[in-house]
Amino acid sequence: MAKKVLIATYSRTGTTAKVAKALYELLPAADRFTIEVAPGTFSEEMTEVSEQATKQTETGNFPPLSKAIPNVSSYDLILVGSPVWNGAPATPSIPS
Repeated sequence: MAKKVLIATYSRTGTTAKVAKALYELLPAADRFTIEVAPGTFSEEMTEVSEQATKQTETGNFPPLSKAIPNVSSYDLILVGSPVWNGAPATPSIPS
């Protein structure tokens, strides 16, 4: 029986999206979920984003996602892709 796979990604600048596209080509039967936050959640200035992400990680106050996460219990494998901010996954990718 084939395993059920979910590929979930957050991409601020498009780099992670390129990696996700390569994964989709390798795993065409995988379900896809794009992690998104409301426009304007993060500054265009990376230094400000870094400071905001650090504060969010310290406080556990993460930005809400724009759409609901799929029922992850129905998957055998979940691949999550995200930018790395301050040595950790981008804060939209960390479940609150």
